[in-house]
Amino acid sequence: MDSDDFLILRNAEAIGLLSPAEALEAIEEAWREYGSMRTVLSNPAAMALGGTHARFKAKGATLPGAGLAGFRIVADVRDEAGQEMSHDWQWIADPVTGRPRAMVETLLLHELRTAATGALAAKLLAPAGITRAALI
Repeated sequence: MDSDDFLILRNAEAIGLLSPAEALEAIEEAWREYGSMRTVLSNPAAMALGGTHARFKAKGATLPGAGLAGFRIVADVRDEAGQEMSHDWQWIADPVTGRPRAMVETLLLHELRTAATGALAAKLLAPAGITRAALI
């Protein structure tokens, strides 16, 4: 990516860019980096801001091994019919230069990350030879 490029990636454009196997590999590496304390989480871990009809949340982290730093920014909104919806974005920057690199709509990627984290837990914690699992 050219240093002057800035990517904006929407959910619909992200579909299929990351396979479940790639997500599992990325999650495993992120947890490994977190465990080695090279990953720095935001302090406070999360920040909340109330609005008239929306509630905003932000949390950040750096992932030096991947050359990334950023914030996940979520706006939870209740519409006039009482339905809840979220606007979920990731602002990504270079952790050395601070140069913004991308804004990525992350609702679908957040769901993939959650699934990959569960799969990683099963991979690491399940006894050898297990062929079935129940999700409760």
